[in-house]
Amino acid sequence: MNSGQVLVGTGLGVYGVVFYGVSRWHARDDRLRRVAESRWRLQRKRRFDRLLRAGEISPHEGELSKEEYIDSSSRRDRRVLNSAFPPFIALWLGICIFTVIHGLVSS
Repeated sequence: MNSGQVLVGTGLGVYGVVFYGVSRWHARDDRLRRVAESRWRLQRKRRFDRLLRAGEISPHEGELSKEEYIDSSSRRDRRVLNSAFPPFIALWLGICIFTVIHGLVSS
């Protein structure tokens, strides 16, 4: 038994479960809305400048309202948390379980 591999696999597994739990709590607790509110001014300027340089809008159009940006940003971030994190965490936990089993059977 390789106790180092068992401890590393167990520790990383616990870390993965806690990370997933915190990310789910973060998505449910409307914290994404507050994050979007804090990013609104910077993102609005970047998006407007990018569209203006590309010639997609004139200088007097294309403004997103603050509420529209916050709603779309929080929806997008929530979708990423709900679709990308579960497969990643499953792969993470699979690797951790493999590490623990490898540590238990190694001599």
